[in-house]
Amino acid sequence: MTPSWNLKLITPPEVEPVSLDEAKAHLYVTIDDDDALIQRLIRAARESAELYTRRAFVTQTWEVAYESLLVPMLELPKPPLQAVEAIEYTDDEGNPQTIPPTDYVVDTFVEPAIVYRARAAGWPVLTAPGSRARIRFRAGYVGDGSPGTGAENVPALVKQAILLHVGAMYENRHDAAAMPMACENLLHQVRVYGWGECC
Repeated sequence: MTPSWNLKLITPPEVEPVSLDEAKAHLYVTIDDDDALIQRLIRAARESAELYTRRAFVTQTWEVAYESLLVPMLELPKPPLQAVEAIEYTDDEGNPQTIPPTDYVVDTFVEPAIVYRARAAGWPVLTAPGSRARIRFRAGYVGDGSPGTGAENVPALVKQAILLHVGAMYENRHDAAAMPMACENLLHQVRVYGWGECC
């Protein structure tokens, strides 16, 4: 998998996979006093689940950096991939350049998705000090296309794991509640592994 230090979140999700109402129903909470707390717990549980599964759940934009393009393919983290928005690099003169979409092919059938160099395409050699190729991409389960959608297509077992973790943190709010084993058991079923890794 791509090291986390090569990843940068550009646009966070507009919605969470689990709504405030769903979390309150799970917690048997009927008052509004803890709404802000519960919303923070939902976000924390979602972020924890994304780190564990190495996935993106609801539409978000990321940028991943590679120090070399002298390879036939590049693996993209944070599946499911929605789209590659741009592949950019800095040339020897320090000018930003964009690789045309005709020079690469994106395979979304596999997870993580892979970007292949198109046949006869010449990808640049990165020789300037500190130069990197940057791939900006959109990830997350796809909704109906309107802003913030996609939560409805997040797997049910992921939503249940998030609810269980929210419940554990809510009941132990004055202590650092680790992800319950039940959550890991659910999330393990959709955890992503890179090339050469075993499950």
